Amino acid sequence: MLLRQTSIDEIRLGLAVLQGYIRPGGPLNLTDINIHAEDFVGEVLNLLYDWNLINTNSVKANYPCIDLLDKNKYIGVQVTTEQGVKKVNKTYSCCTNELVGTITQLYVFSLIPKQNSYALKNIGGTISFSKNEILDFDDVLRKVKGSSDEKVIEVHKYIANQMPAVFANSRSKKQALRQEIASCLNMLNREVLKAPERFEQPMQMIEAIKEIRIDLQKVGASRIASETVAAEFQKITEELRQCYYKIMDEFPCFADFPRGTNPPYNQFKAGDYERSIQRMMEIRHPINASIAAIEVELKAIDTALA
Repeated sequence: MLLRQTSIDEIRLGLAVLQGYIRPGGPLNLTDINIHAEDFVGEVLNLLYDWNLINTNSVKANYPCIDLLDKNKYIGVQVTTEQGVKKVNKTYSCCTNELVGTITQLYVFSLIPKQNSYALKNIGGTISFSKNEILDFDDVLRKVKGSSDEKVIEVHKYIANQMPAVFANSRSKKQALRQEIASCLNMLNREVLKAPERFEQPMQMIEAIKEIRIDLQKVGASRIASETVAAEFQKITEELRQCYYKIMDEFPCFADFPRGTNPPYNQFKAGDYERSIQRMMEIRHPINASIAAIEVELKAIDTALA
């Protein structure tokens, strides 16, 4: 799904922009961005891992050792910009002294790229922790890539809402894409694809099939900037094309009828009237399947824009 990959790429951009602000911020004592980053990291982790982290500042001032806490799952997270293992060991030691019974699992989240290795000391006991629980934004991105489409969209939506200036152009592109998809879908809102058999007229059906195919080709529906949607519109166009030529080949009488007319039943060979209608109605199932796939993509865009 192109929207998934686009969302992942934009999540990567958002994380890179945030990290770009944070890295020079530490030495300059620009702590405001770090404080906001605690809440940001907490919500992203909540979305990805189904946690319920809250900022410990909302529990009490000067909460010891950790910045984020999931009370129900006994998870604590320290969010830091400090490099080196000293901060990590200090955090774990603090937790074993202050938070036994409050947390059973510690994570350290580095707002700057983490080291390749850490010389952890005095690790073990009632609070679980290892080098695997030291995370950074690269770990977030890896988790995003392995998540469901729904989670990818949720994380993208949150990050985009937190960084509107970064994602302004992306939003306008999504809005234009949505409008284009909806317009093409509207071309399929024709009786030939939904009317009961008893109300169908063969000549009206074959003309509508040709018109829909031509309209989709004129607007370039198979070249829409969504791989999934474009592929489905290509399937629909091909289904319409094949149906048209098969009908014209199987029922040569169609070529003898003037355009825009509705020849009565008795001008068809025996059984051809009903058979031609049934043949043309056979395209409904594959076309409706493609429409359903397009609507899923449209819903995902709506979710991203909400």
